[in-house]
Amino acid sequence: MKTLIRSPFNRTMGFPSIFDEFFDMGTDTMTLPKVNVIENKDKFTIDVEAPGFSKGDFNINIEENRLTISSETQKESNDESENYHRREFRRSSFSRSFQLDEIHDVDNINATYESGILRVEIPKIEKKKKSAKVIEIQ
Repeated sequence: MKTLIRSPFNRTMGFPSIFDEFFDMGTDTMTLPKVNVIENKDKFTIDVEAPGFSKGDFNINIEENRLTISSETQKESNDESENYHRREFRRSSFSRSFQLDEIHDVDNINATYESGILRVEIPKIEKKKKSAKVIEIQ
């Protein structure tokens, strides 16, 4: 995702000019939605800010102890009957991954989507403590 910086500096100084945004032709990009990761006594909660999506737009999977939340871009049709003066609505792909460990109960993860927030709740499980063991010398 392009970071828009309104700056009086020109491009030779490393800052985009206001005209860069104006002439942006809308190439497909990958964006990273903002997330909040919350830890409570009994679970972790990941809130993903994703307004304008529907439940079916998301993919959530776990592979090799990595939880991945993603969505693929759906191309918009170019309706030639419309005369756009400015077109800013775009849907972009994204993928966010989170490393899980033995305290995460991967078999009981729940996900909900409401009011533009995807919430993924990951319950905690007790870490099995290794018991002390005395070994006799023979």
